[in-house]
Parts: sequence; structure tokens; C-alpha cells
Amino acid sequence: MLFLPVFCFGQASQNDPPERQVIQDTIQGTSMQLKDGRVVFKKAYSSSLKKEALMDKLSALLSLIKSFRFNEGTYQSGEQVIGKLFRHKINADRYGGVYLIGALSALTDPLNAMVLVQVKDFKYQVVITEISFGEVYADSLKRTHYNDVMLEKYVTRNNASKLKSGKSNVKLLQSIDQEFSDLFNLQKSNLAADF
Repeated sequence: MLFLPVFCFGQASQNDPPERQVIQDTIQGTSMQLKDGRVVFKKAYSSSLKKEALMDKLSALLSLIKSFRFNEGTYQSGEQVIGKLFRHKINADRYGGVYLIGALSALTDPLNAMVLVQVKDFKYQVVITEISFGEVYADSLKRTHYNDVMLEKYVTRNNASKLKSGKSNVKLLQSIDQEFSDLFNLQKSNLAADF
């Protein structure tokens, strides 16, 4: 009897723990990563606060972000917050204003994304996924409509297996990285005086 080895190949899904997902590509100097065909922002911040105090500060910060919505249907614990950015407007003037061309023109559209904030003693991590831009268009009756376009459409190639290296694509990712880095940074928030 002949025995042949059998090999099984699996594919990580978005629901798998982050350690099972494979980083395919990154933009150097940013917290933007391409994981399993999806562009993800993942950044850890340090703090001088213990978990409970840090969670209180982060909850206060998140409630001050006008475009942030807490996920009501999801269990919230003392260790994490789940929510979403809904129609978040990036200050496009900060990244070139009306002169945005190519992929950078997405910065003028409102942004939607899922947000996970994980808290431990003296540090917290922000993971932002499902980043999309709501392109605005009008129909024949001049009604306004929104069409969500995933960030991957602008910045990936080869079936979302590689990030594009063009200047406007890299600048778009750097701009989003800077926006998210500042938005969720307790040190740079209005709460910094109490931090």
C-alpha cells in the first residue's frame, strides 16, 4: 500500500486573530500595512496611566471626535472599545488642498472605517480597518448619493497583493496615517493638559 503525504493549505480570514494574518506590504515610516489584501492602520501608543484611567481618557477622547460612533451592538469591555468613523472629513488643506490629484483626490471625500482600541497598563493600540471613501455624486434629479470605495482600490495592485509605489499613492497612505495618528493620540488631544 502506498501512502502519499497530504498537504492542506489554509487561508487566514479577517476574523482570525491578528497574529494569523500575514503582512504583505507596508509603507516605510507609517503605521499603514497591507494584510491579506486589506489596508490596515495599526499603531501602539504609550502612556503613563494604568488601564482603568487610560480607558477613561480614551473614552473621553473618542466622545470628542465628532465622526466617531461607538458600536452599540458590540460588547465593550474595560480592555477594548469598538466603533467606527462615519463620514469623517480629513482637512484636505493640510495635505495640499484643491491641488490634490490622482489617488490623493480621495482625501476630499468623507472617510468611513471600523476602529478597534485595545487598552493595557501604560499603552493602547488602535487598529483601523475597512477604510473607505464616500464618493459623492448627483443623479438626474439632483439628489445626492454616496458610493463607498475601499481604500484598496486606490493603493493596491496585483489583486490587492502589493501596495502601489506611485507618489500620489504613497502620499495618500502617508496622509491617512498622519490623520489617524494625530486623531487617536492622547498626547496631541485637548485632553493632553490632564494627561
